[in-house]
Amino acid sequence: MIPNGITSIDREAFSYNPIYSFTIPASMVSIGYHAFENTNIKKIEIHGSTEKNIDSDIFGFEEPEFIAIIIDDNVQWYIPFGEGFWNYYNSQGRRAGIYI
Repeated sequence: MIPNGITSIDREAFSYNPIYSFTIPASMVSIGYHAFENTNIKKIEIHGSTEKNIDSDIFGFEEPEFIAIIIDDNVQWYIPFGEGFWNYYNSQGRRAGIYI
């Protein structure tokens, strides 16, 4: 887990790292290109209500097979989890919750 207070993750920061889960704290405002490329992420939590500039390709060219995406209310970002997930999330009224 990244501690609250950290505001950004540079591009490719965790690439090729065997991370299984990751928490984006409320303080995080940006995550760079391919930051989590070729990781083992299955679970991700996104906290906070401020807009987050999360690059659409944080996982590289292959998206992980998530078991859970946990989202706080009003978190805003582009499409890092794939267009299918983005469309589903929007169709649910962008509600907080756990998505699989």
